[in-house]
Amino acid sequence: MKTCTFVTGNPNKIIEVNAIVGDKIAIEPRALDLPEIQGTLEEIAIDKCRRAAKIVEGPVIVEDSALEFNAMNKLPGPYM
Repeated sequence: MKTCTFVTGNPNKIIEVNAIVGDKIAIEPRALDLPEIQGTLEEIAIDKCRRAAKIVEGPVIVEDSALEFNAMNKLPGPYM
C-alpha cells in the first residue's frame, strides 16, 4: 500500500482524510511548521506542498482555506 504524509497537527482532519481515502492510501500524519507566503490560496497551498514534500522526501497532502466575499473583491481571502 502506498503511503502519503498529511501535514497537519489536527487529529480531526486526519480522521476526515482517512474517511475519504479509505484503505486505498495509508495516511501518515505529521505536524510541520511551514512558513506561509503571501499570495492567492492556490499559491500558498502549492508552496506549502513543495516545502513539505522536500522535508519528508515524499508525497504529501496539505490543506489551507480561505474566506472570500465577491462583493469585497475576494477579501479577506487566505488572511482571515
